[in-house]
This record gives sequence, structure tokens and C-alpha cells, in this order.
Amino acid sequence: MSASIGVARAAALLGISRQTAYTAIANGDFPTPAFKIGGRYIVPVAPLAEKLGITPAQVVGDTAKSDAA
Repeated sequence: MSASIGVARAAALLGISRQTAYTAIANGDFPTPAFKIGGRYIVPVAPLAEKLGITPAQVVGDTAKSDAA
């Protein structure tokens, strides 16, 4: 299982748009940690799962399809 996910997946789980998520990250208002690695932001799975009250497996879901798009 992946230890992190992309911003698009995190935004979908939080019920916000991808752009809103990026804006929140830039403003320091994103509800969990987010880190810039190279030119890409990632969101650790564990804090997001805890925030949402779901399992890490539910956070990761089927990201193979969404990351490839």
C-alpha cells in the first residue's frame, strides 16, 4: 500500500476541487500535511485517513486509474 497519494485523490476524498486543495496547500490551510517532492505535491495517507475517520486502504482506493489519467 502506498504511504502517500496525489492531491487530486486527497481533494476528491475531502469533497473539494483539485484547485481548492492546491490553494489550501499554498495558504497553509490544507487539513493534513502535504509535501512538495520535486515538482509534485503528495499527501501522506495516515493523517488523511485519521482526519476522515476511514482506513488507509480506503484512502488509497484504486489510484492506478486516476493517477494514469
